[in-house]
Amino acid sequence: MAEAHPVGFRWVMKAKEQGATIIHVDPRFSRTSALADIWVPIRAGTDIVFLGGLINHLIHYELFFREYVVHYTNASCILSNEYRDPEDSGDGYFSGWNPEKRAYEGDSWLYKGGDLSRPQRDLTLQDPNCVFQKLKRHFARYTPEMVQKVCGIPPDLFHRVAHALAAASGPERTAAVCYAVGWTQHSKGVQIIRAASILQLLLGNIGRPGGGILALRGHASIQGSTDIPTLYDILPGYLTMPRKGDETLQQYLDHYTKKTGLWSNYPKYLVSTLKAYYGQRATTENDFGYGFLPKLTGNHSFFEYLYDMLDGKMEGMFLMGQNPAVGAPNSRLQRKALSKLKWLVVREMVETESANFWCESPEVERGELKPEEIETEVFFFPAAGHAEKEGAFTNTQRLLQWREKAVDPPGDCRSDAWFMHQLALRLIAKANASDDPLDEPLRALDWWYPEDKLGDPQMEAVLAEINGWYTDPVAAGADRGRSQGVLFGGVDRDGKPHHGPQVNGFAELKSDGSTASGAWIYSGVFGRDGVNKANARKSRDYLGHGWGFAWPSDRRIIYNRASARPDGHPWSERKKLVWWDSEKWTGIDVAGFVQGKAPGYEPELGAEGLDAIPGDAPFILHEDGLGWIYVPKGLKDGPFPTHYEPLESPVSNELYSHDTNPAEQWFARQENRFAPPGDPRFPYVLTTYRLTEHHTAGGMSRFLSHLAELQPEMFAEISPELATQHKINNADYICVVTLRGAIEARALVSRRIRPLALNGKTVHQVALPYHYGTAGLVRGGAANDLLTISGEPNVTIMEAKALTCNIVPGRLPRGPAFAEFLNKYAPQTGPTILHPEERSFRKGQSGGGHAHEGKTWM
Repeated sequence: MAEAHPVGFRWVMKAKEQGATIIHVDPRFSRTSALADIWVPIRAGTDIVFLGGLINHLIHYELFFREYVVHYTNASCILSNEYRDPEDSGDGYFSGWNPEKRAYEGDSWLYKGGDLSRPQRDLTLQDPNCVFQKLKRHFARYTPEMVQKVCGIPPDLFHRVAHALAAASGPERTAAVCYAVGWTQHSKGVQIIRAASILQLLLGNIGRPGGGILALRGHASIQGSTDIPTLYDILPGYLTMPRKGDETLQQYLDHYTKKTGLWSNYPKYLVSTLKAYYGQRATTENDFGYGFLPKLTGNHSFFEYLYDMLDGKMEGMFLMGQNPAVGAPNSRLQRKALSKLKWLVVREMVETESANFWCESPEVERGELKPEEIETEVFFFPAAGHAEKEGAFTNTQRLLQWREKAVDPPGDCRSDAWFMHQLALRLIAKANASDDPLDEPLRALDWWYPEDKLGDPQMEAVLAEINGWYTDPVAAGADRGRSQGVLFGGVDRDGKPHHGPQVNGFAELKSDGSTASGAWIYSGVFGRDGVNKANARKSRDYLGHGWGFAWPSDRRIIYNRASARPDGHPWSERKKLVWWDSEKWTGIDVAGFVQGKAPGYEPELGAEGLDAIPGDAPFILHEDGLGWIYVPKGLKDGPFPTHYEPLESPVSNELYSHDTNPAEQWFARQENRFAPPGDPRFPYVLTTYRLTEHHTAGGMSRFLSHLAELQPEMFAEISPELATQHKINNADYICVVTLRGAIEARALVSRRIRPLALNGKTVHQVALPYHYGTAGLVRGGAANDLLTISGEPNVTIMEAKALTCNIVPGRLPRGPAFAEFLNKYAPQTGPTILHPEERSFRKGQSGGGHAHEGKTWM
């Protein structure tokens, strides 16, 4: 956090000054480790075993916050008799695995009786089929000894962490877990974070001041890019993108609307989104324009498109703020894929590797690609910097903040908003000149935004639409009184009235078409008072109210009903946040609960929506109102986190006979191969990390002289023991090799990365920064050339933090000699994991392949 999020780390240091214990778990001793009380070196990719060991410790010694766990989590819920855990068979599979589909069918994961809204519960936590007992058994083998065997963490260090965490629990104490993007970049990334969630629920650290799990986002609006998504499978506000089969609005709503909890309002959020998209063209007669939305037919992630490019199935691509030529996994393959396009639009502030791959890439230098044979036509659009545009961004803590423009962009540089706005106007004009039914969604778009002198859309008008409004100016004015409401951005480019007053929050949204909202979770940022709350700059309490706007409803701590006891009183005076004052919920934060619902409220049988949530159930997004230690529905790789080895690993899975996450998407291909478990050609763990001085793929830092001077060269961090083994001195040139490629780096020989003892075997780790490439003031090998393309089952993110590699002392051969070098150290034919079916390794299996370390691979 000190290295990659130094501004946020200021608050960690403030906490330390007041006595907080800082624990840093990382393969490397970094700037964060130097300021922490406890540093825990760990083998990359084994986080679930470490977290599972902590969970087991809390349960075994009964150190969990029992009153919180019993009342606020689903630990007491009774599971179906059909549920089977990996511990029941030892093979690493949950019940419901379908080997033909290579996917889980999760009916057996449901609560007993199948009703998520009214689960059967045993508040003593003794029923053998309750979640708590299943959790206890699931993690029973995750002992300190197993943690040492798999992670390389000695038991005394493990116990030091466990005791510190257990002390940060109960009515008077809390602890926070902060994780960076690296925790997501694993083949079981979602389940790693799930394990942290279980740990925090057991400790009673969710919904309380000083608790929670903080996802440290990569830069200013990464949170915003998932809230109002650049992702292919969700709509704004985390609404699900329609799938094939959801052909009508009612079919879609039947699929995703819950009978109880906040998601019972799904129709209100979806219809209001459609009204924001299509305006008056969204009517009850046409399902509010639902038919205009595309329907997913499969995995439409970037990696699928990459393969379409390679196979000549895709003509062109827009790259905006993305540099896959060095910033995406298996970058060698990314660059070759770009060479198969007919056209490529790159919007950037500098000419990155994705813009000049056709003339300056390593493949051109080696003769693998020839500029004269590349037909890709590259259009380079100069982009405005962050000080040259206005608009809202959303940071790590869900806080919308307004950025004001300092200066106009120079020359032809334009903002992202300008580009998308002008592109939309041109596409809509072409659609309006067409009678092709395929163009109807474009013709239906309600693209109304007023422009400034440069042709930028007025971004406050965009924020007002995101917030939401009443759609009928006349009706809204008659019903609510025009004097009560502000009609912000109420006229379009032609000066015509566009909508009614703003809504004051998502509770006002309707499913009848009378409201529009671009993203329901942001509703309230621009209410009827006409105040842009994202631009607020007067903090009035320690939570920051008055500075920006946190979704939802300016709530700074989500699920904060859990900050009070079941009876509504604060757990402690020192940690009070919201509480019941005998008539309503009040406090320092905006209460995340129905304001007038008493703590003792019990829903009537058959109650729906929020009326079905009891007065002591804080987690209102869930149908049962409980924090999910066990996930009965919604995940693709299991209701509990389970340890699987990374897709490439120097060792086998110590816990189960199945090595890797069964539901993983491998994206296997000849050019994207995986080394078998324990492959002697690649004995070392490879991990990547970020430097403070550089940013992501380097487009915003390697081109700046002062930052380039601070970190001028690509390097690989290795231990003194590994350096001695290979006769490498500090600053020597070395080559780092995987099955995908090889790069050159300087050796940084340092005690900051240390050998690990795993079950009698010494395992070394190699760490690379990932910021370098072939453009800019400083250049170097791209770490992502070495990585695999793969897809975690739930969110299709690659495994970038735990692979295997080899080290070869000396310089990397240039030109055509590179291919000979690579084939020598990473044969491009021979034993490898090439096809997803070959993930099913079994210990002791024989025949049909090449045996290695008791396993079979093809």
